[in-house]
Amino acid sequence: LDWKTGFFNQNAFLLYTGQQLFQKREFYLLCMSCSLGTSENTSSGTDEIVFKEMTRFISKISGTKVFRITENEIVFLFFDKEEEERVYRQLRSRFKKPWGKGRMHIIRPKWFSLTDTGIVNRAEDLLELFQYMLQKSIGSGEDNDYSVIDGSIIRELNQEKEVEQLLLKAMKQDWIEVFFQPIYSTEKGQFVSAEALTRIHDASGNIIPPNMFIEVAEQTGLIVKLGEMVFEKVCRFIQRENPARYGIEYIEVNLSLIQCGFDHLAEGFINIMKKYDIDPNYINLEITETASLNEKRTLLTNMKALREFGVSFSLDDFGTGHSNLNYIVEMPVDIVKFDRDMIQSYFHSEKAKYVMDAAMHMIQGMQLQIVSEGIETKEQYRVMEKLGISYIQGYYFSKPLPEREFLEFISNG
Repeated sequence: LDWKTGFFNQNAFLLYTGQQLFQKREFYLLCMSCSLGTSENTSSGTDEIVFKEMTRFISKISGTKVFRITENEIVFLFFDKEEEERVYRQLRSRFKKPWGKGRMHIIRPKWFSLTDTGIVNRAEDLLELFQYMLQKSIGSGEDNDYSVIDGSIIRELNQEKEVEQLLLKAMKQDWIEVFFQPIYSTEKGQFVSAEALTRIHDASGNIIPPNMFIEVAEQTGLIVKLGEMVFEKVCRFIQRENPARYGIEYIEVNLSLIQCGFDHLAEGFINIMKKYDIDPNYINLEITETASLNEKRTLLTNMKALREFGVSFSLDDFGTGHSNLNYIVEMPVDIVKFDRDMIQSYFHSEKAKYVMDAAMHMIQGMQLQIVSEGIETKEQYRVMEKLGISYIQGYYFSKPLPEREFLEFISNG
């Protein structure tokens, strides 16, 4: 038993559901995930009052066995589908109302329903599924608070496991390659920089699309090590090939949200630059808006150390919803990159055109440079040039290229 609630604990859940799975008995699960302290004025004492009230309410519900599998997750088990639906309605109705003294505290759970336990083989798989769904639900908003776990989720989870294993092997075997996409200066009429992009090969040498491994790398925390490996490859490339002889003034390197919140990011990157004797002015790090205040504080600390060392920063993906005007004010960046979707919308929507014109004049008024990503045609390039956009990046000039092809391209450009 869980000593704090009196519900069954995780060990009991594993034993009991394992027995049901072994006997091939049909049952249904409803997972409720929630944390207390949703009010800004919530104290630990208030948390305790709300917790006890919630526990008493759940204890009185009939037709289910209740398990507390983690601090914030409670699972209800049923042998009747109608009972599951009835209890869910009862729980959902109560959780729409406030809790605690004075009824001041709202708790908004996430709900996960598993109605076909035949899709799993072990009780431990059930816990893994719930944790996977919790990870997926982060940032999904209040409107998406109920999810059904079915066979497609199992396939998705298994695919991500495969990608994780491939990523681990690629990092161990050094199947990681850096491609470079040239960036053109409208003022100088030549290529002056490039964005470094991560590519991973499988055992057959085929390139794995970034959208298949970046999210997995972030969820597993492997992105920190991967990002460090990519940064080292960029520094090694700069030292070995000296792209400055072709007019390349700096290389842009992406930072993920996880990297931005890593305490030792600046220390690690500075050590790598020292190792390869890289002029820090040759490095520009691309950031996006961080998810939390704590991450933002850590990022600002890292940025301060790196800027003092000589590194510059770009605000990436402006116009996607990940970056807002307030972020430009707060973050010490030198360049703002207009996202490809924003650029494409400029040519098809009067509203988007108005918004981008206003944003562009504001950014230029702050003495910041602008990169337009996703430029694909000569017409688009001419419009951006006429608007006074400093830098152009996109397939109009070149797709991302491997090191050797990139050097050949800029030497002929």
